[in-house]
Amino acid sequence: MSSATAAGSTGQAVASDPDRILPINVFADICGIVMLIILLDGFPDRIGVIRNAHKPGSYLPLLSAEFREYIPLLNLWWGMALALAVVHLHYGRWTNQTRLADVLLRLVAVVILARLISLDRIVGPPPSWAFQGCLTGIYFIRVNERLVPTLNLSIKGGMLLLLVGKLYGIYVHYRRLFRRAT
Repeated sequence: MSSATAAGSTGQAVASDPDRILPINVFADICGIVMLIILLDGFPDRIGVIRNAHKPGSYLPLLSAEFREYIPLLNLWWGMALALAVVHLHYGRWTNQTRLADVLLRLVAVVILARLISLDRIVGPPPSWAFQGCLTGIYFIRVNERLVPTLNLSIKGGMLLLLVGKLYGIYVHYRRLFRRAT
């Protein structure tokens, strides 16, 4: 048997086995979660806009104080997702326990995402910045009236899509759990 035939038969077995978990997908999830944790935990003040690269005072951090309050909850969600990913790497397939854990993790994600979507501002400079001289008046108005609403709407739209995906995943895993139980 040639190596191409062996690889082809393995690929067909993976496609026909819905319980098999591909390690590359789990590894991609782990990398994405780690990058988000590093970015939001390590450098939350570095997420922003630079008006002039030659003036250090022209940097404007964009994460709102309201959003920063949710970073510990995001860390909790991502920590549990990392733990589940390690379990997936270990077993290499879905079990009833991992499906149930995934449903519960998705419920946590839905609650967190719903609360984040309900925030007034995810990004945006505090209004006090205009009065402290951190931003000149016209620049503050441009950022606050043009950039911030567009960013908030875009981020909330992305979170809404993620929330819908989580709800669909809950439905799929719950249905598979229910079919196995009967």
